[in-house]
Amino acid sequence: MKAVFISRGCLLRNASDQGLSDETAAAMRSLAETGLYIVLLGIGGEGDGPVDSPQDGELSQQVVGWVKAAGGRIDALVHCPHVAGEPCHCWGPNPGLLWEAASDLDVYLEESYTICDAPGDVPLACVAGTRPLLVLNGRSIDELYGGVQPEPSDFPIARDLARAVSYIQVEEAGAEQLGHPHPRPSLALEEPETLLAWPDGLASDSRPTVTAFTAVKTKEERPVQVVRYGGRTLALVMMGGVWLSLGIAYLLTHLYRVKPFPEFVWYLTLQFIPRPVRGALFILTGVAVLGLALRSFRGMLPTALRWGKVKDK
Repeated sequence: MKAVFISRGCLLRNASDQGLSDETAAAMRSLAETGLYIVLLGIGGEGDGPVDSPQDGELSQQVVGWVKAAGGRIDALVHCPHVAGEPCHCWGPNPGLLWEAASDLDVYLEESYTICDAPGDVPLACVAGTRPLLVLNGRSIDELYGGVQPEPSDFPIARDLARAVSYIQVEEAGAEQLGHPHPRPSLALEEPETLLAWPDGLASDSRPTVTAFTAVKTKEERPVQVVRYGGRTLALVMMGGVWLSLGIAYLLTHLYRVKPFPEFVWYLTLQFIPRPVRGALFILTGVAVLGLALRSFRGMLPTALRWGKVKDK
């Protein structure tokens, strides 16, 4: 399942005590229309990891309510349980917020996005394998990075949340046309499965808490649906191609017998090649086209199914 992780700071940057700003509310409504699973990351507003405030969890719940009241949607909330000074594997080079969400919600991190509000959120997204989008929200790049070259540097920066959502819409439209997800960020680990390993001895109550507001389909259900409908489409295309080829072949054979063709048609249809060799060439070409079709179909499958590593939680 693809998801969009969004930092709480992106929604609170221009918010008031009464709720989200009009621009943020409109952007969240547009994000809801993408059909992606939306996960709110409950971390400090400046992207500095855990915050020392017992009201932090209540604030995240309040933001969820604001989004819903504005006509948007938050499907799940991932909250860091730590306070400042405690050992924390939820943020930064150990992005436990995204790890736990991937495990509990069956999210494919390498096909997902993270909308960031602070420079410190970008490594969080990249190490986990998601595509980061940094939102300026009225600030300049120099304010955020102090004239230092960002690392990594190959990630999009949006002027506001609405433009970040537009970028995701364009990316998803392109992925749908190409049949495969966008390239993974340069800091992503080679094997996403290794991200699901927590440090030895880490207590379960030290992990982030995941609260799902929207039901998630089971792991078995989604791959079966993709194979069923995708396989049916592929079979129909192949059958249609075979019958179309036979029809063209019979029609050309008939026309050759009853009507003379220009000389270039003789060369175009490879009539100068012996029939057995010509047949073999067409068979090889058909196999190559079929291979491309199967490769495209494979790109439609969820990543875990392509690797043959769909596992129970």
